[in-house]
Amino acid sequence: MCGCILTSKNDSPRSGAPSWRSSAPCGRCCHGSRRRCKRRCCCRPRRSTCCTRTSTDDARWGANTRRPTHGTRRSTPRGTVSRRPSHTGTRTKKSQDGLSPSATAGWSCCGTSHALRAWRTPSAGMLGYAGSDCRTYQCPLRRDASDVTSTMVPFVSPGTAAPLEPQGETLVGPDGERVPIVRGIPRFVPSQLYASAFGLQWNVHRYTQLDSRTGADLSETRLERCLGTPLAALDGKTVLEPGCGAGRFTELLVRAGALVHAIDLSAAVDANLHNIGAKPTYRVAQADIRAIPFPPASFDLVLCLGVLQHTPSPEDSILALWTMVKPGGQLVIDHYTWTLSRVTKLAPLYRVILKRLPPATAKRITDRLVDLFFPLHWALRHAHWAQMLLSRVSPCLAYCHFAPELTRAQHDDWCRLDTFDQLTDHYQHLRTTGQVRRALAARGADSVEVWRHGSVVEARCRKPDGAPGGRSGRTTIGFPLGPHDALSSSSFVK
Repeated sequence: MCGCILTSKNDSPRSGAPSWRSSAPCGRCCHGSRRRCKRRCCCRPRRSTCCTRTSTDDARWGANTRRPTHGTRRSTPRGTVSRRPSHTGTRTKKSQDGLSPSATAGWSCCGTSHALRAWRTPSAGMLGYAGSDCRTYQCPLRRDASDVTSTMVPFVSPGTAAPLEPQGETLVGPDGERVPIVRGIPRFVPSQLYASAFGLQWNVHRYTQLDSRTGADLSETRLERCLGTPLAALDGKTVLEPGCGAGRFTELLVRAGALVHAIDLSAAVDANLHNIGAKPTYRVAQADIRAIPFPPASFDLVLCLGVLQHTPSPEDSILALWTMVKPGGQLVIDHYTWTLSRVTKLAPLYRVILKRLPPATAKRITDRLVDLFFPLHWALRHAHWAQMLLSRVSPCLAYCHFAPELTRAQHDDWCRLDTFDQLTDHYQHLRTTGQVRRALAARGADSVEVWRHGSVVEARCRKPDGAPGGRSGRTTIGFPLGPHDALSSSSFVK
């Protein structure tokens, strides 16, 4: 993460727009230019503003030189140390910019450096004043670790709902139940399940879908579309993410300031923890979506994307998700749907064979298929009809005609991940928008919104205030939910 200093308006490439210069650890910034850099600055005032640290930055600044941080409005020459606000949690007098105290709700924190960054708010629009006039704002994430930990939802026994307390490398219940903690992750399921193929794909391709690695905003765009609100609205909210995978959405939720609780049935949780790191606003566990190890009615948001089509128990799964939502909270889901291409391609024939093979063997075969077919997809990426004809024969999921901001190597990596996912998942159910709508209505959901986007159905709804919690009851109409975060073919579609 990096901080920023606000320089004079005369330095801005756009008239009247403040210029942002990156400080530690970057050392340079694109100053709002329209070209897309490989990595965006976390404190961006514009979507195009970005900065990337390279080895030349250390040479310019010096390996042990303190880089400029927050705290000055004047144009600061490079190499000049600027003053950082103390982050005492107080706010000085109202400045000339006219920001009211309520506007500080739009500020978030860059993590360990606690450097403020700008966020959109419904009332104030885009805030772009970090560090100006040496003002000190209250940082919403500047809390003691103990305070944050106390607001996280505690682990409970999925069977008895009894609280579990950590004792060394184990979670222990009052009745003697013990849950092992392996590599820092509580394991509520056996290590080897049918989802082992998913665990393999997310650990091999742990960085493929991360916006922070690709330099694109594919995951962020998809997530904000499904939520219907900017990610900044999740600041301080308790969020449950079943089927977290390697963390393509987890990193965005944590960065937005949400209190994130991620679970996955497979060993993808190891990749998730590796990508996110230990943070007081984040915890992850290996658990079944039908036996979630948290108390019922505990979350402001339950987010389950790319998961619903991959398990055999629709009633238990949808009930488990619904009971986790607080009264007044939101449930956001998606599901594969029917398309003509699903019945006109040869890929299902490959899947019949590959899903019965050991995951490692299936991965080697799918990689060979990608080596064979992906160069053709890439060469024909600008020929629409040729792509359509090739996709009928090729088992590969290639999106070369989508996301032009990705490089050939990145498209190749996406293709390997998605092809393996499509051809080896044991369950792959399809549902229409009507079926999804009826499934949510059967749970008594309010404000149900269901729409089709590409090859998936996306939906969101709210639990009515005063709705009962608990784990009792059955659904009358359901659809399969699952424990991993698979990528659908609509992931690139904006």
